[in-house]
Amino acid sequence: MKNYLLLCFLLLSFAAHAGKDGHTVTGRVVDAKQQPLLAANVVLLTDGKTLVKSDLTTETGSFSLEGIAPGTYTLKVTLSGYEIHSSETILVSGNTELPAITLLEKSGTLTEVAVRAQKPFIEIRSDKIIVNVENSIVSAGSSAMEVLQRSPGVTVNQNDNISLKGKSGVMIWIDGKQTPMAGADLANVLKSMPAGSIDRIEIISNPGARYDAAGTAGIINIKTKKDQRMGTNGSVNLSYGQGVYPKYAGGASLNYRKGKVNVFGNYNISRRYWFNHLMLNRKFLDTLKESPQKHLFRYDQDNYAIFDFTNNMLSGGLDYTHSKNTTFGFSANGGTNRFNPKADNNSRALGASDELLYNFYTTGRHENLYYNYAVNGYMRHSFDTSGRELNVDLDYASFGNQSKQNFLTTYESFDATSRPNYYLNSDLNGVTRIRSVKADYV
Repeated sequence: MKNYLLLCFLLLSFAAHAGKDGHTVTGRVVDAKQQPLLAANVVLLTDGKTLVKSDLTTETGSFSLEGIAPGTYTLKVTLSGYEIHSSETILVSGNTELPAITLLEKSGTLTEVAVRAQKPFIEIRSDKIIVNVENSIVSAGSSAMEVLQRSPGVTVNQNDNISLKGKSGVMIWIDGKQTPMAGADLANVLKSMPAGSIDRIEIISNPGARYDAAGTAGIINIKTKKDQRMGTNGSVNLSYGQGVYPKYAGGASLNYRKGKVNVFGNYNISRRYWFNHLMLNRKFLDTLKESPQKHLFRYDQDNYAIFDFTNNMLSGGLDYTHSKNTTFGFSANGGTNRFNPKADNNSRALGASDELLYNFYTTGRHENLYYNYAVNGYMRHSFDTSGRELNVDLDYASFGNQSKQNFLTTYESFDATSRPNYYLNSDLNGVTRIRSVKADYV
């Protein structure tokens, strides 16, 4: 039974324990007079072009890039009015503190003016930081979770827990509405949301009273795309990425806006793979004898798992502008995240003299489906005299999951002990339904 429980524990959790939170890269950005520069955009790149993590410098000019895996990177620093700084190759093998980075002011004669309507990747507002995801280098083939991992001040650990500036308890909102999920359920929703469907991400570390977020670490509000042009407009997007396994995504949006009416719809699909290869050598030491470094027993284990994610998202709605101060609307959205992980474990059990006792092989074949759908009716009215606004929302949402897990462990014995095969099967289902009526006067 001890062996059986150990095997189940390994297969259920090795993916989570394989990764570490990574290392931290810190530094300061200063001007030619060695004065700190505030709000410089610092990005860490791999292969000179792939964004890994970003941050903005503080009042002291400092920045901190957390959760960085060992490897080689380059650093790029930009700030309006200063020359772009690109570093030499940086080797990260532990927590790394970089020398102070000096930005030089731009100089030269202005010969021509070109005006381009392009949003910066990161914007700083008085109450929030905005990450403009649309058309950025982080959106192609990525999910909402992957974009968050690269956003300034946001950390996602190996268990998919999200923190903001080192604080847990972050509220995740989508289009101004709080998501009621947490943990693995929230992670699956964010992993199933293609970055191509996102317009921007608002990072609010100190939310005001209007956000209803007292006592939390802040709010991350994910704003999806909505076309503001008049008439009939649409777009189609495709993306592809290749690592050990491929990832690809596609989507389409259609919008009709005329007079007081706006009708919109979006559909996105993505397919991606995640894998983990973990090799372990576990020694059980004889700590009670004269040779505490001598092992009594040893496990050599080779674990490999692959996850295939297929995500679908569909949304649509209608807005009606009754007057310049009053708008009514209705929207609906839904999504599915299906993944069927395959895990294989090959292990050897050895005795005190490294003699082979037995081999065991565990396979895991699972089927998982996470789904959600929601409908919303709303009214927005602004008061000219006071500058205040009345918001009324009617919401219904459902979040569900279906999970089937199947483990089989077989033994190949080389001693006199007989070890039977073990089977572990589970069928788990759950659903959360939310009905709410909300009115805010702010």
